[in-house]
Amino acid sequence: MKDYYDILGVSKDSSGQDIKNSYRKLAKKYHPDKNPGDEKAEKKFKEAAEAYEILSNDEKRQKYDHMKEGGFQNFGGGGFDGFSGGGMDLNDILNSFFTNGGQGGGGFNNRRRRPSPRKGGDIEVKLDVPFIVAAKGGKSNMKIGQNRQKTIAVNIPVGVETGQKIKIAGEGQQGSHGGRPGNLYIEVNVLEHKIFSREKSNLICEKEISLKEALLGTSVTVQTLDKELELKVPPCTQPGATLRVKKHGIKTSRDAGDLLVKFKVRLPEELSEDQKKTIEELF
Repeated sequence: MKDYYDILGVSKDSSGQDIKNSYRKLAKKYHPDKNPGDEKAEKKFKEAAEAYEILSNDEKRQKYDHMKEGGFQNFGGGGFDGFSGGGMDLNDILNSFFTNGGQGGGGFNNRRRRPSPRKGGDIEVKLDVPFIVAAKGGKSNMKIGQNRQKTIAVNIPVGVETGQKIKIAGEGQQGSHGGRPGNLYIEVNVLEHKIFSREKSNLICEKEISLKEALLGTSVTVQTLDKELELKVPPCTQPGATLRVKKHGIKTSRDAGDLLVKFKVRLPEELSEDQKKTIEELF
């Protein structure tokens, strides 16, 4: 017959609190989480749990004492009153102890049973951003969620380029068991513009002038991000020549790019005889 007092290391006249304290120490010492793969420790843990189940219950303890004094040797082979080491719910036993007076107010087993908080997964999406918004910065709305039921305003930083990612904390998948949500990563795709292209922080545009204007020089109006500028085109400007306008490109917190105006010379589709003669005389 199993001696549950001996298993818990207490005497027959020990109080319920003494039994509880002794069981707590043994449970912590031999718990499978602290002794992975140790069959001997697992056996001791189950025996201690079985003993505590009996001795912590006044009615079962009284019946056990009576049967032990009467010498019922068949008692304890498979446990007591249907409670065996393999059949009873050890988690319930541990919960009943640690919830009702164990150290820490929830203690050891509650930490074991309660799933750990897990951070939600990150989400990656792509967002088309108008060229001017990417160049000057601003906001762009987008819908997120499984059914795209939520609209968020995305802050677009000045000078963002295609392929760069914007992080929005906490807008990813929901965490589990109290874990914080994941993050949303937005990959930017800057849309093309009908006038401008860009090279890092420099803006590039083309301006068409006639052959006469290229040869004699002229003044042209060009558009910047904010306003129109009047530029002087020097005489004998070559096709493909570039005029750099300082500090009229993309302005970030670190620097300001330039506006590069590339000239495209428009040639006549045909020449009159007098025009041909004049050109021959010139060249």
